[in-house]
Amino acid sequence: MASRRPNPYDYHWRRHDCPPVLKAAGGTVDRRGRYTGLARCLNCKNIEPAVVGRRLWQVAHLDGDPWNRAPWNLAVLCPACHRDHDAPVRSVRYRATRRRNYIRRKDASRTLLALLDATAEQAALAL
Repeated sequence: MASRRPNPYDYHWRRHDCPPVLKAAGGTVDRRGRYTGLARCLNCKNIEPAVVGRRLWQVAHLDGDPWNRAPWNLAVLCPACHRDHDAPVRSVRYRATRRRNYIRRKDASRTLLALLDATAEQAALAL
């Protein structure tokens, strides 16, 4: 069984990497270091509404690598701008996944057809 890949969005990401980026974008952070709202989107310049207990704006990796947590690589984006920013990467991943699944299904059907042919040959030899 394959080992699980580590998650780049762990506790350290949520508590240590995101709040400074959100604060630099004009957001407010409480005395315990938790983000409390009002950050500005880098692209559309909209300000996030203050929603208690929930962060709507997202911290994006500008180079697309979730493991690169350098401050210059992180930016605050609203969900619509983040989706638009990640669209080229997602379309490439989507096509690769579709192709991989197609090949997997095709190989599985070939195996099944080979098994059926072998069974038919054994039945013909038995007669």
